[in-house]
Amino acid sequence: MRGGKLVSMINYGWEAPAFYKKWMGKDPTGTPMPRMDGASIDISSPDLVRRDGVLALFIPSPRRGEG
Repeated sequence: MRGGKLVSMINYGWEAPAFYKKWMGKDPTGTPMPRMDGASIDISSPDLVRRDGVLALFIPSPRRGEG
């Protein structure tokens, strides 16, 4: 939240990608399924800030000198 407004919503899928593929089923139009494992911005998010910036704050990056 910023200034009392919701700026973005993060989802986190903890299951393997195969789980979500089975759960969602096949799209009859052939449209690829969005990635649902790991952190992602919710489809209904207000997008008042950059998506990549929000995820960068949420997903830890490797520390200097590590991996």
